[in-house]
Amino acid sequence: MAYTHTQSLKKAQLYLILFGFAFSFGCLTKGIAGITAIPGILAWLIYNGKLKSTLYNKGFYIALLSFLILVIGYYCLRGHLTPGYINAVLENEILGRLKRQDFLNQKSLPFYFYFECMITQDRFYTWILILPPSIFYILTQKASVTKNAGVFFTFIFFSVAILLAISRTKLEWYDAPLYPLMAIIIGLSVFMLINDTNNKKVMVLFAYIFCFPFYKIILNNDSVIKGTTLGNFITEIRGNSKHKKDHIYIINSDANFTVNFYCKKDCVDGNSSEIITQDSNLLGAGSYILTEKYAREVDVNNIFNLTLVHRNEQCAYYKIIGKK
Repeated sequence: MAYTHTQSLKKAQLYLILFGFAFSFGCLTKGIAGITAIPGILAWLIYNGKLKSTLYNKGFYIALLSFLILVIGYYCLRGHLTPGYINAVLENEILGRLKRQDFLNQKSLPFYFYFECMITQDRFYTWILILPPSIFYILTQKASVTKNAGVFFTFIFFSVAILLAISRTKLEWYDAPLYPLMAIIIGLSVFMLINDTNNKKVMVLFAYIFCFPFYKIILNNDSVIKGTTLGNFITEIRGNSKHKKDHIYIINSDANFTVNFYCKKDCVDGNSSEIITQDSNLLGAGSYILTEKYAREVDVNNIFNLTLVHRNEQCAYYKIIGKK
């Protein structure tokens, strides 16, 4: 954002070079997800009339070269050391996310999936009605540094949101990058409103609007069990008197520390559970098994005849009737 508003050629070059390194390190950290903001940045350059001057700026090509060396160079080196790695990235990251991966999504999910989750699962519904007027308010204000920041983050927000929405592989936690962006947009709009008016009635109105979201945040973190994570799912099972004393076999074939943590926590709480693979000899008729991934669910259903005891989205609890 600073690049588009500087009048100094040297500073402009420096900003582009710094962006190139920051962008490259972002891609090295998070892979393809680091690119999701690029359409928004491109739109921001067009909005400010800086696209042409950017292409004529030496700093842009230094930034591009840093990306090619650090990111493309890394992938080429990794592909050389691990044959098949590039194809795996193309299949599972770049192209794979745009088409549905059945082992992640059993069915196609709608374009608006993430925003639906924000409302129906208490993830953002206390704020979602405030977001559109916040964007509108920012766009209608006079030019200022705050407005520029608000418009910039609005472009980035829509860039990430649209790419997530058009991807056919959708998981609930993929929308994590949207929350800080939405928080910044709403925060900037409130900041602008506070600075643009001395009307006490408006301030009282905003204080009133934020009371309920604040109350929900405190409630969610204090006493309400939310979500379908493994820890909450085990808590649901142990909350049922019929299954409080079950010995639970948690099916896990991955190096997943989270599963080990919640298994250990369940044992510390005085219960009995252990982690095994689906082909373990310990499993037989009458055993209770828990799966926390669709892939593991497919595995156990291919091996055993099962009775479903409890399900909460990706987590399932079964009793084994016998082997197939």
